[in-house]
Amino acid sequence: MKRYINIHCHLINFHFIPDAFFKIRAPIREQLLKRCWTRWIAKLITLLIPGKKYNRLHELLSIFKKEINEVAGILIKEMEESGIEMAIPLMMDLEYSSYHKKPEVPYRHQIELISRIAFQYPGKIMPFVMVDPRRVGAAKITIRALEELAFLGIKMYPPLGYHPYHKSFYNDDHVNTELKEIYRYCEKHKIPITAHCSKGGAYSSDIMNYPELRSELTKPSNWREVLKEFPDLYLNLAHFGGDFLNIKNNTAWSFTIKQMIQKFNNVYADLAYNDHALGKKTSKNYFLLLNEILSEDSKVQNKILFGTDWSMTRHTWTEKEYLNHFIDGLDGNLMNQLAIINPMSFLFPSNEIPERIADVFSINNKRIPNWMYKYFSSDKS
Repeated sequence: MKRYINIHCHLINFHFIPDAFFKIRAPIREQLLKRCWTRWIAKLITLLIPGKKYNRLHELLSIFKKEINEVAGILIKEMEESGIEMAIPLMMDLEYSSYHKKPEVPYRHQIELISRIAFQYPGKIMPFVMVDPRRVGAAKITIRALEELAFLGIKMYPPLGYHPYHKSFYNDDHVNTELKEIYRYCEKHKIPITAHCSKGGAYSSDIMNYPELRSELTKPSNWREVLKEFPDLYLNLAHFGGDFLNIKNNTAWSFTIKQMIQKFNNVYADLAYNDHALGKKTSKNYFLLLNEILSEDSKVQNKILFGTDWSMTRHTWTEKEYLNHFIDGLDGNLMNQLAIINPMSFLFPSNEIPERIADVFSINNKRIPNWMYKYFSSDKS
């Protein structure tokens, strides 16, 4: 069995995120299911409408109610069932997103808890720490997580209330200072960055009613100016813009991302929560288009990453179900490219285990899996 890499997933529960998060972009059925008094609806619908996957909504509710180490155990189980060797959970820092209530678990403690999971599953769970540059000392917190707590990379989420360009008029001066320090560090140490880049997802509550501003903060072209000053950054524009079926339209975000992949050496895009790949009416066209895009340009083929967005997708699909659609829809060599070769290139730009990761695992008496060392020493051409 192939051992794949999921470049984009999440380890969260109800303690990690404020209640209002579910009211921003979640479908109404998921929003209702969060409330205890509507839990029975999921079971009832499952009984009344055979064949539908509403039971998955109940399963998702159950997952979010568990402690975070239990959530990690469920992810590991689904990884083993599907043939995913490594998962990259992307953290969410929602303390500075203008919600009325902050998460029950402060973000610094969330970092500690996810770090423990990384040590519990060395080489299987390799998390990205999220940076919100509005947070005082954001760069220092992030760098400590990277150097001491086994975090492999960084997650950024501009629609929560900041512009990614480190000279943007939208940001306060201290925000731009934090961003510049983070980019400088990431470029120097080849730290991969995954940035949310679709019109879906979560928004800061103070801009949720202003779609033009949300789009302005999130659009992929914002990163062009960042990359001009920091050309060696490794950047993954997540979700491929969220509009992959429109990639031939020059107004689509996916079109812009494709252009950026062709222009900048280290720009990638992942396919997380590309639900068109799994839709009965859209799946065929999605994979016809994906195969075409991958085949016509080798540079693009080398920069597309497989990801699922678990547990955000768990209301409908397990990891195995999501992965199998791509296995069925792509040539075996292309699947190998998207789910093994490209992710390893993005995650480990130096083609080796970073010394900071090897050292922190060694100090904590944890061993990096042998397959990773064998991968770096083998000929992958």
